[in-house]
Amino acid sequence: MAYRLDHLIVDAAVAGRPLARRILERWQGPPPSIVHDIAAVVEQSRQRDNAIALGKRTLLVTHRKGPFLSVCQGMTDRHHACCAYRILNVFENCPMDCTYCILQGYLDSPLLVLYANLTDLADEIACACRVPDHDRQGARPTRPDQWLRIGTGELGDSLALDGLTGLSLDLMRIVEPFSNVVLEFKTKTAEIESLLSVTPPPNVVISWSLNTLRHIGNEEIGAPSLGERLDAARRCQNHGYRLGFHFDPLIFSPGWEEDYHAVVEALFDHIDPTRIVWMSLGALRFPPAMKRIIEERFPHSTITCGELVPSWDGKLRYFRPIRVTMYRKMLRWITTRAPDVVVYLCMESRQIWQDVFGWPPRGVADVAERLNASCWKTELAGRAVRAAD
Repeated sequence: MAYRLDHLIVDAAVAGRPLARRILERWQGPPPSIVHDIAAVVEQSRQRDNAIALGKRTLLVTHRKGPFLSVCQGMTDRHHACCAYRILNVFENCPMDCTYCILQGYLDSPLLVLYANLTDLADEIACACRVPDHDRQGARPTRPDQWLRIGTGELGDSLALDGLTGLSLDLMRIVEPFSNVVLEFKTKTAEIESLLSVTPPPNVVISWSLNTLRHIGNEEIGAPSLGERLDAARRCQNHGYRLGFHFDPLIFSPGWEEDYHAVVEALFDHIDPTRIVWMSLGALRFPPAMKRIIEERFPHSTITCGELVPSWDGKLRYFRPIRVTMYRKMLRWITTRAPDVVVYLCMESRQIWQDVFGWPPRGVADVAERLNASCWKTELAGRAVRAAD
């Protein structure tokens, strides 16, 4: 599924950068605009009627002035049992239009924004990933705090525009030299041709967000089907990539048990569990202000009608017993088919972990070390397979 864009706007300050030049060469739409006043462009886009939907059809290529790496929101709240994930902010927004997407009320600009100063990004990652020379022999880092798990899918889909940008290959080249970094591309799409054009670096994970057939059809507007996602995941697996899967958000609705159980079964009918690095579970949640945005933009959606109450972090969430029930059943279905796959909860409290897994994480390092260990275990398995071939 290729996403059609109506406009390309390039900041004159980055027009000569390799990423911007590549996009200009590949662009097949109306003549692009080269502009000097980016603030004026963004402000004008905010003033349009239906600004959010229209913004999803305009790509702005510009320069990021601040740092590219940031910590996951869960790291800033003592209630969360966070996994110490780091977010790589190289683009913002997404051409898909999921009803529950928090970006609708979070981003400053309604446009699709891509930052082209990749040399600055590379310098920042090199600094963050630096470890002593004796630890750089392709071995597991000697301390948990030397691992860096980073991902690009928090502020937009990692691969949705990859056919136009080729950004995935740039990022893989940047992280490949570092044995202590794992780069995760999170996506709902089947835009994997760039990924299949190269030999997979050992420290890259391709992850898919999955949901039920009903919710994909009703709530994930413009997103590929479940079958298309699983087929893309299978092709990446067969090409040599390690995989991740994220059931987030889990949506509580009539028939949810049968629907989600069917997704889990379909997943493991397509995918070899030994190639899965991790899987996450997260129930629907959003800030209270999002409720009005969802109801105004998507009057057909029923997700705001669920039993959602203010939680410790100010977000609306399902009642605790509902979340625990969903997590426990998902965990049972997953571990029945894949007993050794690492499953974790996203943006949940230690008490919920206790209720679901029977143990509470001791802290950020505890959750992070479990995921780091899974990275290493699956990498060793991959090395063995490559050696046998």
